[in-house]
Amino acid sequence: MFAKADKKRLRIQDPKLIDAYKRLEESEERFQLAMKASNDGLFDWDLKTNSIYYSPGWKKMLGYEDFELPNDFSVWEKLTVPEDVEKCWQLQKKLIAKEIDRFVIEFKMKHKDGHWVDILSRAEAVFNNRREAIRIVGTHVDVTERNKAKAKLKDSKNYLSAVFNHTQDIQVLSEYVCHGKFKVVAVNKSFLTKLNQFGFHLSEQDIVSKDLKDLVLDILGLDEKICNYTLNNYEKVIDTDKKISYTEKIVLNNSPYYSETTYIPIHSTEDETKFVLCNSSDITKEKVSLKKLRCSEERFALAVKGSNDAIWDWNDLNSDLYWWSDRMYEMLGYKPGEVDARISNWIKWMHPEDSGKVLEVLTNHFEKNEAYEVEFRMKKKNGEYVWLFARGESVRDENGKPVRMAGSVSDISDRKRTEAELIRAKNKAEESDRLKSAFLANMSHEIRTPMNGILGFAELLKTPQIKNVKKEKYIDIIGKSGTRMLNIINDIIDISKIELGSMELELSDSNVNEQVEYIYTFFRREVEEKGLKLQFHNGLPWEEALVTTDREKLFAILTNLVKNAIKCTKKGIIEFGYLKKDKELEFFVRDTGHGVPKHRMGAIFDRFVQAENIEEIDRQGVGLGLSITKSYIDMLGGKIWLDSEEGFGSTFYFTIPYQILSEEEKLKKSGKDGEDYNELLELELNVIIAEDDAVSSALLTNFMEKYSSKIRKVKTGVEVVEACQKQSGVDLILMDMRMPKLNGYEATRNIRKFNKDVVIIAQTAYSLPGDREKAIDSGCNDYLAKPISKNTLVSLLNKYFGNGRN
Repeated sequence: MFAKADKKRLRIQDPKLIDAYKRLEESEERFQLAMKASNDGLFDWDLKTNSIYYSPGWKKMLGYEDFELPNDFSVWEKLTVPEDVEKCWQLQKKLIAKEIDRFVIEFKMKHKDGHWVDILSRAEAVFNNRREAIRIVGTHVDVTERNKAKAKLKDSKNYLSAVFNHTQDIQVLSEYVCHGKFKVVAVNKSFLTKLNQFGFHLSEQDIVSKDLKDLVLDILGLDEKICNYTLNNYEKVIDTDKKISYTEKIVLNNSPYYSETTYIPIHSTEDETKFVLCNSSDITKEKVSLKKLRCSEERFALAVKGSNDAIWDWNDLNSDLYWWSDRMYEMLGYKPGEVDARISNWIKWMHPEDSGKVLEVLTNHFEKNEAYEVEFRMKKKNGEYVWLFARGESVRDENGKPVRMAGSVSDISDRKRTEAELIRAKNKAEESDRLKSAFLANMSHEIRTPMNGILGFAELLKTPQIKNVKKEKYIDIIGKSGTRMLNIINDIIDISKIELGSMELELSDSNVNEQVEYIYTFFRREVEEKGLKLQFHNGLPWEEALVTTDREKLFAILTNLVKNAIKCTKKGIIEFGYLKKDKELEFFVRDTGHGVPKHRMGAIFDRFVQAENIEEIDRQGVGLGLSITKSYIDMLGGKIWLDSEEGFGSTFYFTIPYQILSEEEKLKKSGKDGEDYNELLELELNVIIAEDDAVSSALLTNFMEKYSSKIRKVKTGVEVVEACQKQSGVDLILMDMRMPKLNGYEATRNIRKFNKDVVIIAQTAYSLPGDREKAIDSGCNDYLAKPISKNTLVSLLNKYFGNGRN
């Protein structure tokens, strides 16, 4: 410390000297205040007097108050480790001898509570004009915690080295040399691997000890702007002693490299060397994926607007929240924002039968990177379910772990309904094919059976001296077999017409009472022969039973249903009839047969069903009767249904519209429906029969003998044209449409070239939709379907040559 001047002596000194002493006193006061205010420990050692001053901070870092320790040099010696005292003395001697400019040393001093404090001491010496050290002034800094940190850093050196070389992040350790200059001291394996990926085949020896600027500019070939940016980041870390992080992009060999880069300051535990650790996480894949996703989202958003789909974005896969477009709310019946877009809601609204499938597809997408495309049902606000089709894609980090997912949702309810309808149609078509196969197999049997009867008993009729009783029996069997086969063929033709939509209604006035009673009379004998009873019931008086309908189709409906009842009933009674209900007639056919099982009631009106179950039931036919019946009823504007109990019989019901005739129309129709032309018609016609089948030709000849003066028979189309040319006065040609050399259509066209007046009636065994029109177009006047009915033929004769001609 500087000694204060004696006031007496000051009074006799020069005024300039007095002023200097005053300034010195003020300086010392300021020094004392600074010493007290400083957080560091300050000391001032007067080498001449050996007096020393310790600041309150110096004492406080050892746990003492200012008054507890005297300002005595021995204090320092007693509290300092002896070995460190000796080192300090040696360093002090060098300072006083001017061998060093500055005193810097660490040593340990004992704290008041007994533990040791690491002290960093810095001091400088003050010399007089004679270059003698007169004073040493310095500071004490508590570096205990810093040394502990250094020790920990040193202890973890091996661990950090292992991490350094095995982390996937790129790491470069650079030593701070001076401002703007850093030296590369270490690079990890990931750094070398990444360089190799970009075409830089370098070893650790090629890089270590290189100037960082040279590495960036010369070796990696980056531009100066990037180099300056990198060095500035390194300088900032050194200046602030704090780490900094950036997302960076550089281009290496024309390839982009994105990284999350962190610059970390590091201090050496052995000296004051400073380092900067550059840690770079490669996020190139993520950035590229995000960029692609953004582009994809933009394109997808435009597409979505055009396709009416919804889009969604699950930005954080660890969060329950995600984003929907307004279209998603609309699909579910909500207003935008009415409910939260949450994964938990998505799961809650999903149909229980679909949730497992959706979870499996999502898991496979995350774990196996399989496509996320799945169909499922979702409950709407009103409780109904909507079919949705979701697809999506995830964004993955550098480890392949999904971090984000986005996609779209389509409402596929209409498609699902269409698919269901197609499946039903497919199943129905397959069922129809299966039944048709059974039908074809049964049809072969059904046609062969009556054919066997016809041919067999026709052969028996050739037996010499056959008795008349047997002959009549054989003829009756042949007739019944022919009728049975004709019914089969008619059913096939009718169902073909129905399928092609060419079956037409021929409405006329008909008395339903008359038809019911005729059906009763027709089947009565057959029913009684089976030991059954047959009853009928008319629901209207005779004068009210005249209605407009298709007489033949109504007759066919009643015939089919009554025949079906007869076949299915072995004992009991069969009843049929009708009742008037409002504007409909409700018919019924009831039997006491075996009934229909419940599992077959739904298919009883399907085509070929009987053929499918031919072995289960004992009846003839190909299984088309009920199907034809239903089709006829549909055409008439009615409906049909069945009430049946297995083992107790069945009742078929059907309705037709009830159309009442006027009183005048009733009177006109109260008599017979036409005359018997077969008995009244008298004609002498010149006829040509064009028929290549001998049996058919003989039958037509037999029919026409009564109405012809001359009959000529030909077998080909060429012959009929020649006969018509050579023979004058021909009135009628019965033209078979399928003949050798020239068919009936071409023959008719040739005849019409020279004879416009002759009546040509087509006859064919095809009897398919369009046959009549085709025959008329070729020039025929009318048309007959085989087998030809005599009454039908005579009716046409009356139409063209009798009282009925126009």
